[in-house]
Amino acid sequence: MTRSFLALLKVRRLVPRLLRDHLNQRGAAEPLRAFAGVRGRWLRPSSRMPDLGPPCGRLVGDMQDTEGTSLSRRDGAGARYRLIFLAVALVAYLLDLGTKLWALERLQGRPDIAVLGDWLKLHFTSNPGAAFSAGTEFTPVITCVAIVASLVLLWFARRLGSIGWAVALGFLFAGITGNLTDRLARDPKPFHGEVIDMIQLPNWPVFNVADICINIAAALIVVQAFRGIHLDGAREGSRDAETEPIGQGAEE
Repeated sequence: MTRSFLALLKVRRLVPRLLRDHLNQRGAAEPLRAFAGVRGRWLRPSSRMPDLGPPCGRLVGDMQDTEGTSLSRRDGAGARYRLIFLAVALVAYLLDLGTKLWALERLQGRPDIAVLGDWLKLHFTSNPGAAFSAGTEFTPVITCVAIVASLVLLWFARRLGSIGWAVALGFLFAGITGNLTDRLARDPKPFHGEVIDMIQLPNWPVFNVADICINIAAALIVVQAFRGIHLDGAREGSRDAETEPIGQGAEE
């Protein structure tokens, strides 16, 4: 019994030694030592990032191209809306300016022109105040407010993403700058100039094309608000969905 036990111990000691010698001869001891915790090259972290290879490189390139295309389309659409804004503003402003120059030449000091009998007349008058002859003693203040409003509109026009908003702000800009031109360039002096009006309706103050543009703009802005369309073209529902916390819809 004792001899068998001693023989077993010798075998247990001899087998690992023979295995280690065999692996050393074949050059395979280094990976085993690394695996056992001895310092080895297999366990050292690589200082180089793995090569993504052609497929991954093409995937990243395609993602960048798609993102660039999306941004370019968005910029192109924004430029189109700004162009609509400028075109509407320019046409309306020139129409207002032309009617005022015509009124100075054909209506000032002359009898009224009946277009539709007593329902619509062309009557020359000048207005030192705001719309409908309001605030006649605050002409310089009104002029400064109009300048600030024009600059604010130009700043907001950079964010245009809707045709409706582009048309609305175009009319509003034309109306404000049309009357602002009179206040800066007409008598008696700059910032005190009187606005030229020529369109007369029954029981209604005399107004001009610039006033019409402002009212059209106000109506379009109300329509856009009721439709839930923001200045950048986003709808109210879609913006709420984007800002909804993740998981809130599932809980509800």
